[in-house]
Amino acid sequence: MDSSNSHKEQLEEKRRFWKQHIEDWQAGDINQTQYCREHHLAVHRFTYWKKKFQIPETSQSLIELTLPPALYPKMPSPASPLRVLISRFQVSVDRDFDPLTLRQLIYTLEHL
Repeated sequence: MDSSNSHKEQLEEKRRFWKQHIEDWQAGDINQTQYCREHHLAVHRFTYWKKKFQIPETSQSLIELTLPPALYPKMPSPASPLRVLISRFQVSVDRDFDPLTLRQLIYTLEHL
């Protein structure tokens, strides 16, 4: 078990290392290649980790529509909740769910 924990700790350490470098680079005003040169980092590895931490661009192409409440007549809740498959997770949602909470849950599950 020690080697398993040690391996997990090493992976977490690597993840923290690259996350910190990417955040530092984003806070600065130099390009990625120059940042890598100054910090003695391989550009291809930096790019790999940057993509790993990036929010998918597809989420930016969605348009949120707000419809007046009159278009949603009150209906009794169904006997079984709505089931949504997100990545490898299945989520049950009742009719009176909070859309903001569901959106945050989906984002969290997609980034696990």
